[in-house]
Formats: sequence, C-alpha cells, structure tokens
Amino acid sequence: MSTKEIKGGILEAIAKINNKDLLLMVQDIVNDCVSRESEIENGWDELPIEIQNEIDKSLIEIEDEKNLVSHEEVMKKYKRYLK
Repeated sequence: MSTKEIKGGILEAIAKINNKDLLLMVQDIVNDCVSRESEIENGWDELPIEIQNEIDKSLIEIEDEKNLVSHEEVMKKYKRYLK
C-alpha cells in the first residue's frame, strides 16, 4: 500500500466520524504525530534527553522578559574574548 493510499484511507475514516470529542482527540493525535515527525527530521531525537530537557527549560525561561539579556549587553561583557 502506498503512502497516498494510506493517507486516503485515514481521511475517509476521519470523514465518517461525527462525534466532536472524538474528532478533537484525533486532531490532537495527528498534531502530535506531525510535531514528532518534524522533531525527528531536525535531529531533536538524536540529542541526549538531558540536553532536550535543558532546551525545554530554556524555552520556558525566555518567555519572561526579565530573563533576557540584550545582544549589546552580551557583546559588551564578552568583548575581550572576541578579539
């Protein structure tokens, strides 16, 4: 069975679902799968779990502006090492 045939079968099955809650669950599953495929393609899964956790933690931390440092501040602080 080709990828195209598999996709067609999945779409046909989804089209038969009328239950909104079930459709939302299917949507979540599909979104997770798409996200997972993207992570695999960009090498995310090849990173050690410790590194993945630190990146996830950093992404949460940068949501608060008080945790950010401007480019100018960083350049000023490390200027002597860049020569």
